[in-house]
Amino acid sequence: MSFRGGVLAVATALVVACGGDPSLEPPKIHFGEDLCAHCGMIVSEERFATATIVERSERTREIRIYDDIGCMLAAGSPRDGRIAARFVHDHESLSWIAAETAFYVRGAELRTPMLSGLAAWADRKQAESGAKRYSGSVIGFDELPHELPDPRREVN
Repeated sequence: MSFRGGVLAVATALVVACGGDPSLEPPKIHFGEDLCAHCGMIVSEERFATATIVERSERTREIRIYDDIGCMLAAGSPRDGRIAARFVHDHESLSWIAAETAFYVRGAELRTPMLSGLAAWADRKQAESGAKRYSGSVIGFDELPHELPDPRREVN
């Protein structure tokens, strides 16, 4: 996690611990600076960036940022808390959307930071168009593969 990302996570935890209640809204990502919580790569492509808010206790929350939908999935359920919210970017508009409500395309021609081949759309028709463009198919959140191969360990 970058210094800025670490400060954000600590600040969030402190606000909650001091009695404040930050809403479950997506974070501000500092592209080109923040690091993926799973793979450690710099988060640089907004359309693939995701975030998870982990509730570590009744009074503390932590924001975890990922550079690829695949990293968010590979990170799985946190051992140190529960997932309070997940967010992904709409591939076209770049706006944040709740991960559970998005339509996903897994496409053979979709080049993502960690090679998951996954992108999200808020609108099903736009996702269907994306599926045609990237030689893929549209799936829902519950259909996402939760055990993607880790490209860091693949040998070509």
